[in-house]
Amino acid sequence: MLPIVEDFVQRFHLDDFVVVADSGLMNRTNIALLESGGYKYSIGAKIKSESEEITQWILSLERIDGGFHELGKLPKSRLITGYSGNRAKKRQIQP
Repeated sequence: MLPIVEDFVQRFHLDDFVVVADSGLMNRTNIALLESGGYKYSIGAKIKSESEEITQWILSLERIDGGFHELGKLPKSRLITGYSGNRAKKRQIQP
């Protein structure tokens, strides 16, 4: 993945670049490579892929449609969660 990112940044002469990806593309190796290259990134993930501690924190949050919460105690990153009533209905999750 990193060669593609580097090619894109060089080809378009970008000074600031953020990789936005689904969790399927972002494994530990790709994340480490992006960090070693100094790239910023945002990863979409599902609750079930998180640790038990983070899952419990997410499930304890007040569910406000369109609302966001941030967990700021992670060492090198930020975890931002969002809630959508429409998505919850599609997945049959009750607020």
